[in-house]
Amino acid sequence: MEVKEKEEYLKTLEELMELKFLPVESSNAVGYAYNSKKQQLVIAFKNNRVYQYKRVPHEVADAFAMAESKGKFINQEIRGKYDYQGYVLE
Repeated sequence: MEVKEKEEYLKTLEELMELKFLPVESSNAVGYAYNSKKQQLVIAFKNNRVYQYKRVPHEVADAFAMAESKGKFINQEIRGKYDYQGYVLE
């Protein structure tokens, strides 16, 4: 995904979800946002899929932000451990 496409994608998500998305370097993830009041971690992927993970402690969201491999972190520390809702942007 080109930088401009990535920026536009994240901007669209910000408008739709009313959250500030931060870009990430990853082969699959594009960016993320964290709502500390609701403890929701939202991760945007390149395939226009967005996953909103619920009841994620801020320590986990911070660790995701700092993780060298976002995909590995998602698979080991997030997927299967938190309830989530998935969306597809069209």
